[in-house]
Amino acid sequence: MKYLLLFTSTLFLFLSSCNKQAVDPNAPVEDPKGVDPLTISRKITDGWNKTKGLGGGRNYSFKNHLYEFVVEKDNSVVDFLVESAEINIGFTLYNPLGEPITNQFGSRAEKNQQNLNAGKYTILVYSNERDAVGNYLLTITGIPKIQSRIKSSWLKTTDQSFGDLGGGGFLFKANYPFSYNTPRNNYFAFEVTEDNSIIDLELEANLADCWFKLYDDNETLIEYTNSKRSGFNIFKLNKGKYKVWVGTREREAKTNFVLNIYGKVANLTEIEFKPFKSSGTWPKLDSFDTYELIVENDYSFIDFNLLGNFDVDFVVYDSNNNAVSPDNQFGNFYERNGYYFAVFNKGTYEIDVYPSKRTKDVFSGTKTYTLDIVGNVKSVTKK
Repeated sequence: MKYLLLFTSTLFLFLSSCNKQAVDPNAPVEDPKGVDPLTISRKITDGWNKTKGLGGGRNYSFKNHLYEFVVEKDNSVVDFLVESAEINIGFTLYNPLGEPITNQFGSRAEKNQQNLNAGKYTILVYSNERDAVGNYLLTITGIPKIQSRIKSSWLKTTDQSFGDLGGGGFLFKANYPFSYNTPRNNYFAFEVTEDNSIIDLELEANLADCWFKLYDDNETLIEYTNSKRSGFNIFKLNKGKYKVWVGTREREAKTNFVLNIYGKVANLTEIEFKPFKSSGTWPKLDSFDTYELIVENDYSFIDFNLLGNFDVDFVVYDSNNNAVSPDNQFGNFYERNGYYFAVFNKGTYEIDVYPSKRTKDVFSGTKTYTLDIVGNVKSVTKK
């Protein structure tokens, strides 16, 4: 019986401990009575990790942490201290106009004293290195309270790839229009929810160099990154819809990647493209196969790739039998691996695929090919 009582008591204590909620170190508490509130040190404990997000480095970015506070009287003396036992840390103080007043960084503890006039101020707490992991304590003395951290969002794709075919490669010049993007790369859309928002766009790839290009809703290029395994850019954007192309430096390169967006943002979605694959044989040099392609919507991105064990050619024709894949467009022809990509309007198209007659190789035996098409396509049919 005594063992049953012992077990019951132990179970009660265990369940009681499970029902206790974790204490929030930043929960508001009442100031002691009879004490000048401006002499009380206001403290915030926070930090960065893989779950909450990594540090943003010495950048004005919502990957770091921003807080607001109010100074009630002119000529107020306010003391600031940011300290961490784990990482080098810093802070920047901004006046009510958003202009920086002081910037302190580079050690485990940074402090500063300011004589401030009445108004609303912002303090940015940041890690000295981007992607740092560690906690910090922010202490401000001389104000009635620290308002909660300014809210922002962290949008993150799932682990992405460029599929079995690999990416579409890096083809870019400043005057290339938005239509000169290939759906072999990946395409995303997101929204900025407030005007004059600071947005941190970050790309991380593991096996191949990648890039991203940011466009507004009118398809005007805002910025792009050079090709590398990881990179970021920070933008000041107005409220609206935006588009991001993520691509590989080399065509057919394979890698996984993650796209992160920090700031006043929402509704990150991937715009997906359909893949089609077909194969065939050419028994003689003048052999050819024809495919019918149906495009349902105007302004459809389509990428064609023809791979053979002999030099290949292909031509895309519209419904009026006009060739729409001339040599001066993006593409590669008359080799073992030919490709072409462009934007197509709604309609029915034909693709002739055949051994290249411009090759210097001697045609002998039966040749084989594989045709891959990726894009906004309803159907592909071999005729």
